[in-house]
Amino acid sequence: MGRGMPWTSPPFFGNWASAADYARVGRELAARIGAAPVGAPGEIGTLAYFCDCTIVDGFSDPGLLGRQIDERIEQAGPVTGALLRLNYARFDRLRPPIKIAYQLRYGSGPGEWTVHSAAKGVGHFTPEPVR
Repeated sequence: MGRGMPWTSPPFFGNWASAADYARVGRELAARIGAAPVGAPGEIGTLAYFCDCTIVDGFSDPGLLGRQIDERIEQAGPVTGALLRLNYARFDRLRPPIKIAYQLRYGSGPGEWTVHSAAKGVGHFTPEPVR
């Protein structure tokens, strides 16, 4: 209640950057990498929208999830395991992941794009080429 109005961020907030910073980084990332696929730093929504490029994580690339799904099924009890096997019966475990050209990293140290959030303070995003 003592935060004042208007709020600069929601009361429960964990993003690494403000929406404006994500939009700026997304536009500048697009100008830098073009159509090259990029590995997600962890958060992708606004970045992907403003980049209009391929930002890859487990939600956008099912090819990344096969091993994780199988591990989860192996760790599950008999009922949950059966339900998971049924749920993923048609999942293509042979689908290869999208080959990324860059990995976008977030960190508190130096980086290419400085961002700020109410949750994390100042941070940086840096695109690193993948070999």
